[in-house]
Amino acid sequence: MPSLPDLTLIVAATQQMGIGRHGTLPWTGLKKEMAYFARVTKRLPLGP
Repeated sequence: MPSLPDLTLIVAATQQMGIGRHGTLPWTGLKKEMAYFARVTKRLPLGP
């Protein structure tokens, strides 16, 4: 049976498990964190 590929998840949620509010993010002022999120979610994983 072939092995399953690795899966990495990154989740950002409020304490009430919300992920958005009125079509926007529920928090502001996190420029460094948002830049990190964009960088790690837009790249392809290294090959075998």
